[in-house]
Amino acid sequence: MKTRTTTSVLLALAGAAAAQTCDPADLFGPPDVLAAGDSVGSLAVGDLDGDGNADIVATNFDENTIGVYLGRGDGTFEARVVYSAGRGPSSLTLVDLDDDGDLDVVIASEREWTAGVFRNNGDGTLAPERRYQVGSLPFGVDAGDVDGDGDTDIVVSNVSGDSITVLRNIGGALLEDAGSFFAGNGARSVKLRDVDGDGDLDALVLARFDDLLSVVLNNGDGRFETIRSFSTGDSPAWLETGDIDGDGLLDVVVSNSEDTTVGVLRGLGDGFFGPHQAFAVPSRGFDLGLLDLADIDSDGDLDIAVSSPGAGSVYLLANDGSGFFDDGTGVAPGSRPFGIRLNDVDGDGDADLLVPFIAADVIGVYLNTCQAPPVVVTGPTNVVVDAGQRVELAVEAGGRGPFAYQWLRNGVAIDDAGPFSGAEASTLVIDPASGAEADVYSVVISNDAGAVESSQAFVTVRTPCRVDFDGDGTLTIFDFLAFSNAFDIGCP
Repeated sequence: MKTRTTTSVLLALAGAAAAQTCDPADLFGPPDVLAAGDSVGSLAVGDLDGDGNADIVATNFDENTIGVYLGRGDGTFEARVVYSAGRGPSSLTLVDLDDDGDLDVVIASEREWTAGVFRNNGDGTLAPERRYQVGSLPFGVDAGDVDGDGDTDIVVSNVSGDSITVLRNIGGALLEDAGSFFAGNGARSVKLRDVDGDGDLDALVLARFDDLLSVVLNNGDGRFETIRSFSTGDSPAWLETGDIDGDGLLDVVVSNSEDTTVGVLRGLGDGFFGPHQAFAVPSRGFDLGLLDLADIDSDGDLDIAVSSPGAGSVYLLANDGSGFFDDGTGVAPGSRPFGIRLNDVDGDGDADLLVPFIAADVIGVYLNTCQAPPVVVTGPTNVVVDAGQRVELAVEAGGRGPFAYQWLRNGVAIDDAGPFSGAEASTLVIDPASGAEADVYSVVISNDAGAVESSQAFVTVRTPCRVDFDGDGTLTIFDFLAFSNAFDIGCP
């Protein structure tokens, strides 16, 4: 016999837990340490072998190699498998270049001015690198279909060349040089995003020597010939993108190396950005390296992690929900951390911290131990349907899973019975809606740390008006009287 949880208990849990979040200082325990190559610098995370677990790829700058660490799904990894790379591999990305369903590896190599492609054999092992010439001192690399032909192309930023180089995919992960385009002095970090809403991928590039964010607009065919510039802090080093203030628009977050601040440029949705807002990092006087964005403290918004090689620490900056950040908390002390990543490597639904320590030749894997209750990322919305139609009410939860769900109708827990299904799932289905279900619905989401109730959604079921009320195929005085009564109470 099923035991119903009483509404009062559910709501008490929700009320008690809704405001709790995790203190950044207490998020991570001691790391698991992975042996790496000489001057391990940048990381990428993805499922290389198709087993559903997160794997790591790391560049080793002075060793001229990349290392692959296949994940076991619990935050631990197999020993490093080493592949020869171009001289001075600096950054990398994972993308399916040959359209075979697995992730290939693309790197930029600073010391020989090439981009390299390692095709995945399907099991997480890689074919030998194929190299392509790019501009001088390549540093950043990203991938996407920039010319609209359905294939994934590569874009590399060239620091000394002040440009981005486009390598067009001609099929089967074979690339050809499609030209270089000016992107500002000291073009360093690059991301491909549609910032002006026209359906093609534009290039966001940090012009480090000009202290600018360059927005290089795509003509739609992979040519980048229109540039807009927005001020950053002093010597911007790395950029990431995400909706940091919850307005549905893409924002840019920048690490400014020389003034040791993190800067936010809020997107306006049309290819323009608001003024640079700087947030100080406690490592003032030291340089800043790579940053990443994720919901670190399980409160439903994007936080910032930024490395400071000079200070020997990674700093976590918590978002207050509106895109403003605290002064930062130092974690993961070690010898010159740089190319950090935030990713769920143990499969528990929250963001773990991966830190390559350049001078120690190791990678620290810091598992997130946050025990905060869930947060409601997206709540159910009001629905108006005709009788007989299907109704779906959905909610999206954030934080540490697994999550349990209990839907409420007028504050009372419901079961899977009659028209209801999914009463203990993220989506409640009412099929068909007869009109009797026109009520107020919400859902309580819980995990091991507590519970929270979503906002309420109103379901309105319209009963169609008709003249032949008794459905006998003929119109009588009784039908007209019934229609008149219905009209008086609001039937149009």
